[in-house]
Amino acid sequence: MKFTLFAASIMLTVATVVSTCPTIDPKKLHIAPCAQCTANNFVDGNSEVCGYCYATKTCHEITVANMITGPCPVPAPPAPPAPPASPASPTPPETDPAYDYSLGMNGECDCRPEKFTNCSSCASLEHLGCSWISTGMQYRTWSVPVLGSTVTHQQDSWLNNTCQSILSPENRHYELLNDKGTLVFSLDTRTEVMKYFWAQCNLSNEGFAYLMIGMFALAACACTVGCLFLGCYRMCCKKKRSPVRQQYYRATEQPRASLLDANGRPVVIVSQGAGRFA
Repeated sequence: MKFTLFAASIMLTVATVVSTCPTIDPKKLHIAPCAQCTANNFVDGNSEVCGYCYATKTCHEITVANMITGPCPVPAPPAPPAPPASPASPTPPETDPAYDYSLGMNGECDCRPEKFTNCSSCASLEHLGCSWISTGMQYRTWSVPVLGSTVTHQQDSWLNNTCQSILSPENRHYELLNDKGTLVFSLDTRTEVMKYFWAQCNLSNEGFAYLMIGMFALAACACTVGCLFLGCYRMCCKKKRSPVRQQYYRATEQPRASLLDANGRPVVIVSQGAGRFA
């Protein structure tokens, strides 16, 4: 099978034109280098797939020839750290830099840039679309049609201690076609996350989910009790109130009072001023 895949890679390498993947200089500032590199992957009419390599921060074409060896260049190994004073806990395994790349699928480019390198910077309220993966694995199955049959290559990558978009466990299928509509290769990918943190770094996985469900349930109960109390209060107020009827009275003319003397004649009162006027 290896010989068949190698022969197929030689044929496709000869037939492939010069790569047109974007050139990303890691020494220059790029706002979204991963998204820029993978923007045209699996788009109709595009006959190449580009991968963004996290170790070197560069963009490279994914071909049948480099599926096995890894499309990314391997950087120089860093200097070995000083031995710790006390025995440290075992660190989870990491992906080989040659295979540590992104195809821009499932939004994984948006949350794995090098500036989100720990849980506090990744799992925050500023970008709720990201989660910090403590333990996880991504499975990729490449399928290449060769002489009427299909050759597959399984590639698994660890996601431990990386910032990822909220990943879906469902299987996703992608195909790359040439200009004649013939299948060049296909890709099936799925993600399995065992431990992650979202929006905070204190509770992981089910613990935080149960906390959120409990908070929502408590809020729903409080709203229900409040509505019931308000309804009962309104019903009691309606029973206590008696209907008030507005009564209208017809205005009647009152007789004018007059002052009479002993003979029954009206007395005229004349007011006198205190001063004289010229």
